Amino acid sequence: MEIGITLIRNGMTKAGREGRYIGITDESLCDEGIQHLEAKKQAGCYPEVKRLYASGTVRCIDTAKLLYDGRFVVLAKGLSPYDYGDIEGKTYDDIQHAQSFADWTLGKEDRLPGADSPYPAKYAAIAAFERIMLECSEKNVNSVAIVTYRSVILSILRERCTPQWAYNHIVVGYGGGVTLACDICAKSLYVENIF
Repeated sequence: MEIGITLIRNGMTKAGREGRYIGITDESLCDEGIQHLEAKKQAGCYPEVKRLYASGTVRCIDTAKLLYDGRFVVLAKGLSPYDYGDIEGKTYDDIQHAQSFADWTLGKEDRLPGADSPYPAKYAAIAAFERIMLECSEKNVNSVAIVTYRSVILSILRERCTPQWAYNHIVVGYGGGVTLACDICAKSLYVENIF
């Protein structure tokens, strides 16, 4: 069985518009974010799906409801945002000269000060994604959308799609995403479209 999966990044929030690092902070969509999503929806960027999932924050749930006309949203447990620790809510200008930030961006440190290790959340997100695929396969659902965070989308692309190296530099903007094809029998996952 093949499943079409659309991974969609949540819409823009006020903090996102200001260029702030926001992960675990729960924030609503801003007016500009809503308008941006509505324009992308009108342009036909989002495919029709049989099942709709979203991560559990207001920004993801509201994005899902806006894009899919208020239909029922299944909360996807385990698809958690990245914890930015001490830089949560700060801008690049606020932290660009901090040695801890430089070490993190260069890969010398795996976490920011005050943040948990990203690995448990990353693998929990991948496990949650795989549970969704299994559930869709068992219920014979061949198209699904998952509204989540940029960090979750990139983790799935880098860890599960082939070839892995091809997805290291993908940029996923607010309301953007990727359409994937998943062959359950062959256990293959690959990108069909980036929007």
